[in-house]
Amino acid sequence: MEPPTILFIPEEQEVGTSDRIPAVMRILKRRHAVVGLPARWGGIIYNTERAKAPRYLLYAIERTLTALRGLRIARKEKVQLVFCETPHHALVGLWIARVLGLPCIWDSHGNALLFAESMGRSRFYTILSSGVDRFLGRQVDALITVSQRDAEAYVRMGVPSSRIHVIPTSADLDRVDRTAPSTPSPAREEERVKGPSSLLFFGSFKYAPNLDALRFINERLAPYLEKEGIPCEIRVAGRDVPTGALHPSIRPLGFVEDIHEWIRGSDVCVVPVWKGVGILTKVVDIMATGTPAVLSGFVVHGIPEIQDGVHALVVSREDEFPERVAFALRHPDRMREMARNARRLVEERYDWKVYEPVLETLMASLTRARGSA
Repeated sequence: MEPPTILFIPEEQEVGTSDRIPAVMRILKRRHAVVGLPARWGGIIYNTERAKAPRYLLYAIERTLTALRGLRIARKEKVQLVFCETPHHALVGLWIARVLGLPCIWDSHGNALLFAESMGRSRFYTILSSGVDRFLGRQVDALITVSQRDAEAYVRMGVPSSRIHVIPTSADLDRVDRTAPSTPSPAREEERVKGPSSLLFFGSFKYAPNLDALRFINERLAPYLEKEGIPCEIRVAGRDVPTGALHPSIRPLGFVEDIHEWIRGSDVCVVPVWKGVGILTKVVDIMATGTPAVLSGFVVHGIPEIQDGVHALVVSREDEFPERVAFALRHPDRMREMARNARRLVEERYDWKVYEPVLETLMASLTRARGSA
């Protein structure tokens, strides 16, 4: 049987991290003809600084036009399967799939109810977002979740467990290793010995938990390290880094083309993220490069195999985080040993090569079942 042609919603540009959408698209393209359906006007629709009413109206118009455009493309390209990322795109993909009688897969990046509860969102937001999640989970042919915790949350919402498949956010280790220098830079090694220590935090700062983490770094971590007399540069990378007053030791980098290069160039990566849902992609990136890390206890919800003192320093309380970072900077040998263990964990459990056959088997079973019907 020929591999099915796939309509992928939304089409994404390649980026230099393990971001899930482009990573999944790269995997599908290895064996399939993949037709991307680009999402438009997202910069306006999801910009919370703009007025709500025009954005909501534009959202409805954009979803309708995208659905009609996707239907036309799917017919023209003889698509046999629809693959959707995020609920917004799954609503469009599910409609296209039902009109054409095609199987539909929804790759959920995190359960909406868990996210709303974690962020303390309003009752209206919680009911609306979890209602959309519940509807999609019951209607699509297969629901992919990033963790067992998310899968269990969907089951509690009434989604049949037989429809749920856990495929964690993972790393493309071949891709990560291709960008690694073959030998350590002598200049960089000298910098490690003589210069101030370097910390790194990165992510998208349109995501509220990352903004909270940056505030924590600015108001508590940086002053603590200064008080302890630990010379340190704290680098902050990602889109939409706030431009407000920052501690003198914090260096905003903005968006960087290859985040793995900056991860490797850091003594320790810090992830003081205490809220959210799913698997933090940044943690997979850090572990894949074999870089020491200090993580919040929240991270273990998505990657339960991480053990404190074995793969990283895992901190359960915010007030203990600065002290553990200071410990990490003072004990580089112990941290590098943990980082090597973390890399081995990624090789065993969080490499996309582990899950590519799982994804292929799932798509083949759905297209065979739909063909027989």
